Amino acid sequence: MKKKIQSKTATTDRAIPSDREVSTILSTALLKREHHQSPITETDLENYIVEAVTKCFHKSRLEIASKANISEFDLLLRDARIMGFKIDGHKVINPEGFTGKTLEVLTLVTIIKKSFSFFKGSGMAEEGSLRAHILSSQAGSKLQEEALIYTETCTASTTVFASTPTKTWRIGEVAWGKADILNTIKEFFQTDEASSEKIYKRFINQELSPAIADKLENIFRSSFKVLISGVSNVIESARRINRSLNISFVKSISINAFDSFALPADLDSRRFLFNGKRVKIIDTGTDVDTAGFLAGLDASYKRYNDIVKTRIKWLRA
Repeated sequence: MKKKIQSKTATTDRAIPSDREVSTILSTALLKREHHQSPITETDLENYIVEAVTKCFHKSRLEIASKANISEFDLLLRDARIMGFKIDGHKVINPEGFTGKTLEVLTLVTIIKKSFSFFKGSGMAEEGSLRAHILSSQAGSKLQEEALIYTETCTASTTVFASTPTKTWRIGEVAWGKADILNTIKEFFQTDEASSEKIYKRFINQELSPAIADKLENIFRSSFKVLISGVSNVIESARRINRSLNISFVKSISINAFDSFALPADLDSRRFLFNGKRVKIIDTGTDVDTAGFLAGLDASYKRYNDIVKTRIKWLRA
């Protein structure tokens, strides 16, 4: 069933961290078992968990350092959690006692720069990555062969996240936001900033005459295409670092607007040209429960997360 999207104005008092501050990556570490016919013991599992977190951290740190053009040794592990397990591709709650050739450990790692201090009231994860993962999980089997692109738009920029069947992470930013649309309106109608915002709000609320509404629709679509083009460029750049992101599998782009920035109510009925094909745009709103997601991990995998905190001393960055 097609989800009905209502026009929403989202507000936030948090800053969206940049590439140089904090990154949360949700990914899968695939571990091959040498003695796969032997059941997994408690000690085995502890070692596997440490190996998986370490593997995901080092791989992610290299990618972040390459993208930000900094040394990998300037990046530290801030937090790590276990999200689940698979043995030979099958989900299990507790791997102990099972046999199998491979063990997949689903992990969540948060990486920060050495000089970064978390702002007051912040958690230990980048919420955008969590929202992208939750949205892709809600899509279920539809995303088994697809990549979901999730974006968070503010006044001056849009942060882009990707979620594939094996990984979710921030892949870049586009210099496009609420200010770009307002500036286009300002130039077209020769108005000041305050008047431009009023015109845009009337457009969102469908309070304009048909002739003026058509002009605003053209302005919005033209400006919005800049975002779509920017997202495509971000994906291509990310693919040069990580080939797991296949742009040909992108079927939809989820948009989440912040900073009192409303999007048209019928955004989900529109199609935009993206990498030579039409993609669906989804206004997700802000009703994605990241706190509940983290609480669920803490409740379900407390024992394993305690192992991470105990065994990986350098986690306390």
